[in-house]
Order: sequence, then structure tokens, then C-alpha cells
Amino acid sequence: MTLGALACDRKWDFECHAKWQKGATEVWSETFTYPQMDSETDATARCKDDMLEAKPKGATSALCKCEGKDEGFLGGLLGG
Repeated sequence: MTLGALACDRKWDFECHAKWQKGATEVWSETFTYPQMDSETDATARCKDDMLEAKPKGATSALCKCEGKDEGFLGGLLGG
């Protein structure tokens, strides 16, 4: 197997920053970590589910932004 093939099959750790607002006022925020996800889309979907469970009373809008955490391609392959 080539290094290129390994990179395509790699899972990622994502950190997602979530917040609920009421109008222009932030009423709740949290950072979620999702290890070993296939894609940013998968991590964002989990974040949205977690946010719905935590929705504060009166909150009117939500935002979840996810970012992949990379410890370096070879470090991930070698387990460190």
C-alpha cells in the first residue's frame, strides 16, 4: 500500500466550536472534540446533534464550526 492510499483512508480528529445566540447575545458556547471522524461533514453533523440537546431556552440561532486537527501525516501513521 502506498502512502497516498493511506492518506485517503485516514480518519481525522475534529474540534468543533458551537454557540447559541438570542438575537445578538451569545447565551451558550461549548467546544466539542470528535476523534477519528471520516470527514468535516460527519463532525459537523455530530456537533449539530449535540447542540440540539443542549439548546438553551430562548436561543434563536446556532453556529457550529469544525476544524480538523492534524498531528502531521507521518506522526499519525506512526502512532505519535
